[in-house]
Amino acid sequence: MRIADYVEDVAQVVGQLPEVPVIVGHSMGGLVVQKYLEKYIAPAAVLLASVPVKGVLRTTLRIALRHPRRF
Repeated sequence: MRIADYVEDVAQVVGQLPEVPVIVGHSMGGLVVQKYLEKYIAPAAVLLASVPVKGVLRTTLRIALRHPRRF
């Protein structure tokens, strides 16, 4: 499944609601919310420990190189 699939799932559910809700996303869900807001409008959004749009590969590799035993 791709992030775009999750975004479309959110859009489908939001479309069935009587009012557009505040969208909340945690971790990968935060990325989904960010991508959702690129295409759709919401009165507000909350991102908790969100994955950045550019991803976490660079950060993960940096941690792995600095702390290989812990990684």
